[in-house]
Amino acid sequence: MGRIEPHYSKEGRAILADVVPLSQPFSIQIEASQVCNISCNYCMQSFIKQDRPKIMDMDTFDTLCYRMADFDDRLKQVNWAGWGEPLVNKNLPGMIDELRAYDITENIAVVTNGLLLEPSLSYDLIESGLNHLRISLQGMTSEKYKEVCGKGIDYEAFIENIRWFYNHKKDCQISIKIADVSLGEGERELFFDTFEPMADRVYVESIRPMFSQNKQDGMIISKYGEEHPPVSTCPLPFYMFSITAAGDILPCCAYSDPVGLGNIKDKSLKLLWEGQEMREFQIMLLSGQRNNQNRYPVCCHCLMPDAILTPGDNIDVKAKEITRRLL
Repeated sequence: MGRIEPHYSKEGRAILADVVPLSQPFSIQIEASQVCNISCNYCMQSFIKQDRPKIMDMDTFDTLCYRMADFDDRLKQVNWAGWGEPLVNKNLPGMIDELRAYDITENIAVVTNGLLLEPSLSYDLIESGLNHLRISLQGMTSEKYKEVCGKGIDYEAFIENIRWFYNHKKDCQISIKIADVSLGEGERELFFDTFEPMADRVYVESIRPMFSQNKQDGMIISKYGEEHPPVSTCPLPFYMFSITAAGDILPCCAYSDPVGLGNIKDKSLKLLWEGQEMREFQIMLLSGQRNNQNRYPVCCHCLMPDAILTPGDNIDVKAKEITRRLL
């Protein structure tokens, strides 16, 4: 029976303000695909068009594995997420298996809409050594999927495919969430009744503004439903890298490159993490000037920090102390 809580655990979680600067990232997000099989009306896939969306190829992934293996210790987490739907990439189970062979990370998670799950793919993902499958629902009916995603689905078949994964998952955890705006009257209870028996965690997530195109409501509440003061120091560049499907290196989960760190084909993740570019970027964030500076214009309009802040990741409270540690 699924617990009603978000995918992350509050227990045993490091307090970021107490441990930065880190000798290496806690996590790396990998974009398996910039292509998605749906186009949700609140998502960047609907209003930020890419010229040539890419799917990560094996050569790029092999280079990435080499770069990640250069860190002194294993990463705590590798997340498959980003612009598109990871399951669009047919090589994904093999890529996860390769991560296991390299012994690069303690945990591997895939963030997916789940619509491409079917028993043969689910079997391959389970056998690959996947630790966590995070499924995001867009509604409780086929009609709601048509409204939100522009595409109707066979909802009963969708549920059965999730059930198949759960019944065969071995040590892999399943988290299932749905956006609050996708639930109609009485459907919150229906969501829990339907999916608690086929998940380890279930959760109703708050839709929050993350892009300038989204409607703003003036409320500083995370997508986990927790109210907090406005975030000055984005915590992401202090514990993660994101790697795009083309191999470009980002210091956060932004969808526009704020720094220009380069590409894994010719840049070392370890040297970048330890280097001056990242330190200067982090110090800028700690200075409280994120929304009022010209060097990193992408950061001036980014709404991600307020939307995705998790408990334990607020480093504003110790910004001056952390700056001293970095200098």
